[in-house]
Amino acid sequence: MAAVSRCLLVNGAPGVGKTTLVMRVFETLRDSHPHLNIRGFYTREMKESGERVGFEVVTLDGRSGPLASSKVSRSGSSG
Repeated sequence: MAAVSRCLLVNGAPGVGKTTLVMRVFETLRDSHPHLNIRGFYTREMKESGERVGFEVVTLDGRSGPLASSKVSRSGSSG
């Protein structure tokens, strides 16, 4: 029998606690069900001098990388 999968999407205005909620649920599930296979990600603001310049994606297993940025990389462009 195949395992049951669930998908949860959390959205809301900036600063209302979405990331905090996701992390607390993840930690609670990880602690109470150590063999449960939990996968997912959240996004985190990237700031420079107090100004938002983009977002990075962070997986629940700790990997991260850029998602979007207002700083355009010119590497590899021909013009």
